[in-house]
Amino acid sequence: QSATPIFLEHIKLMVAAYAKAGTKAAAKRMLGLLGLWVSAGRSSEPKWTPIESLLWCLHFTALFARVPQPKVSKTKLVAWVAGAHPDCCIFAAFGADLALNPRSPDDPEKASWLYQDLQVPSPAKKLGGYAKDLVKPGGAKLYEKFAVAELPSDISAAGFRVGVCNTLAGAESTAPAVQVTGHD
Repeated sequence: QSATPIFLEHIKLMVAAYAKAGTKAAAKRMLGLLGLWVSAGRSSEPKWTPIESLLWCLHFTALFARVPQPKVSKTKLVAWVAGAHPDCCIFAAFGADLALNPRSPDDPEKASWLYQDLQVPSPAKKLGGYAKDLVKPGGAKLYEKFAVAELPSDISAAGFRVGVCNTLAGAESTAPAVQVTGHD
């Protein structure tokens, strides 16, 4: 059974809600949710992305991240393009995370991971929790005043992949969608 798709509209609403919260934890949540969206991947892909994997491309004037794909033992390049909307810009989320959660050179192991809070046994559970915490009604008490009524009640990290795949399939021929998602 397929998960309920999460689309860009949902991402914008969730990122905007966490931006309003304005806390250190909210900054990590924004970056994690956007990282999952832009990688069009499984939740384990952002987990294993080191900061050192970021590359600037002069041709596309974009930042790329080399994202490991654990299931196929390959890496893919994920483009970080400035968002068309302030509430879905990976650069803004990364900047907020760096400003509120600075990396310490005293802890090189922790400092090297782009998504520090995803260094857990189940990043899918953590990312799904970030989304569920904003569901209205029924989200986390801490984020109750930032809850998003438009989110599906059964939101999960698996729905991000479904939403990205559906978005690509509706906008592109199958060749680019297969290349980006790894599925045909």
